[in-house]
Amino acid sequence: MVVNTRKSRRLLLRMPVWVDRSKVKCAVDGRSADPVWVGRLLLFEDLPNQVQVSVEFPVAERNEKVALDQNEYSVQFRGNTVIGISPKQEGVGYPIYEREAFRNPEAPMRDAPKYTAEKTLIWV
Repeated sequence: MVVNTRKSRRLLLRMPVWVDRSKVKCAVDGRSADPVWVGRLLLFEDLPNQVQVSVEFPVAERNEKVALDQNEYSVQFRGNTVIGISPKQEGVGYPIYEREAFRNPEAPMRDAPKYTAEKTLIWV
């Protein structure tokens, strides 16, 4: 996960429940950082303007047995995403959950629109 800040001095990131805290690596502008854990949240404080905050962690994979309509299925998860189900039902609609691209260990990077609020909100 990469976040480019503009003026924010504080950044709070929610980590998925399956993330192993001991394997999380954080950096601010390429330098190692040790944010504070607040439950499942990572808190970065006293950030300078316009920095890049990166958080890396392995995405957990697991298999679960699921019963549905008196049938049992083996469901493969990568993080919270279903990437496979077996047994597959042949000839029934569109083959869902065939997500080979999600098995890639490298997360796809994409640019997101940049947004800055017109005015700063003051919470009281």
